[in-house]
Amino acid sequence: MEDAFLFQTAKRFDIRGKDYLSGQRKHYFSGLGLRNARLNYRQFDRPRLLENAVYNELASRGYSVDVGRAQARVKNAAGKLATKHMESDFVVHDSEKKMYIQVAEGLDDSGKKEQEMASLLHIRDGFPKYILVDQDVPTHCTESGIRIMSIPDFLLKDV
Repeated sequence: MEDAFLFQTAKRFDIRGKDYLSGQRKHYFSGLGLRNARLNYRQFDRPRLLENAVYNELASRGYSVDVGRAQARVKNAAGKLATKHMESDFVVHDSEKKMYIQVAEGLDDSGKKEQEMASLLHIRDGFPKYILVDQDVPTHCTESGIRIMSIPDFLLKDV
């Protein structure tokens, strides 16, 4: 399917260990129409469609796009420290730059914003971090340096 350009595969990348995780991959349709036809137009999963569209755009710009995984030590419900695996939608890089991207349908409530920011906050390097939302929001930075912008703004700019 990849050789026929129907799917593209993103490998999972361990951000802290700086290595690829074997056997763990995520697949994206090369065309969203193919996805819809394959699912017989039954599933309209907007967040997944948005993520797939952003992936396709990044790949078409020539970036290498991986799915990031970071481990964090967080307190569980009992108040004890536990290891939690967090996923960054995309680790994007080429020979000149690197960035981390989360894609969200919206950040209407504070719980959703915290959820999207959580994995990015546990990445401790200095590369840019973005949350792309499917809402008309002005581009701005959080106190922790995460840039929040609309998906169309991101796609129209060469970031």
